[in-house]
Amino acid sequence: MQKVRSNTSRWWQVGCLVVIGLIAAWYPSPAPWAAAAPSPQEPSIVRLAVVNATEFSGLFDVLGRDFQEQTGYQLEVFSGSAGTVGDTVGDDDIFVEGPDGVADVLISHYGRKPVQQFVLDGLGLWPVTVFANTMALIGPSNDPANIRGLRDVVEAFRRIAETESPYVSNAIRQAKYLEDIIWEAAGRPPKTAWYIDEGARAGEAVDAAAAIGAYTLWGAFPFLQHQQDFQLDLELMVAEDPLLQRLMVAIAVNPEKFPVRNFEGGQALLRYLLTPAAQARIRAFRIPGVDLQLWWPMGRSNSADSFPR
Repeated sequence: MQKVRSNTSRWWQVGCLVVIGLIAAWYPSPAPWAAAAPSPQEPSIVRLAVVNATEFSGLFDVLGRDFQEQTGYQLEVFSGSAGTVGDTVGDDDIFVEGPDGVADVLISHYGRKPVQQFVLDGLGLWPVTVFANTMALIGPSNDPANIRGLRDVVEAFRRIAETESPYVSNAIRQAKYLEDIIWEAAGRPPKTAWYIDEGARAGEAVDAAAAIGAYTLWGAFPFLQHQQDFQLDLELMVAEDPLLQRLMVAIAVNPEKFPVRNFEGGQALLRYLLTPAAQARIRAFRIPGVDLQLWWPMGRSNSADSFPR
């Protein structure tokens, strides 16, 4: 049976259209019930892109709350890689994803090729040193070389060599270069059977060390992430030697190159990170269950003109 629309229903719909038209004419577009289009400027939000270790550690859970209390800005954090992970290119590179409408500020390790290129190409402003995280000498829980808790990584390596405790060389370039410095400082101990170099990289080196109860060198935070998945019989043994620190910088995205949503908010974040109070919070921060200091304040490494007044 065909339905017939009543005149009352038709006139009611016409009346609704008239009312809607009058409201639309009265209010500027968009109408008050319409979802607002994203604004190119959201002054209450600061977007920060960081390398994965920074986000994983929870550091910005603490700093973000304090930043909001101090400035009124809300901090949104996006994490990813910075050009390479180990020796391979990451698929979530913050220097690709971050600036393109996502980030106002990026934080990464100083000296990485993407950082250098980003600044030299004029895409980011001059880097500001903010803090450092750390590499670590990792070892089995029975600690045959008796190095747990040492603050001198050279002495720790010397003990590993003297006791001929097994050591697996981590072939990623950062770890290998640091190992070479430590080996030179330790007096070039002979690399006999205790020293194992089979080209294992990153987590592979850690897995190989766990399999034979050996020591190895890797980033403290990648190791802790790896441990969450595999629960190996390995621990952070030495992490508080300044030689192990990896400097990190904050870079404001150049507003002339990208449609930065909140340049002033980004500058407020940089100023906040350099305040003595924020630097002290970075020094005091600890990951639950880890007593070692893994973050180090580095604001003092900037030009004095950058210091908060």
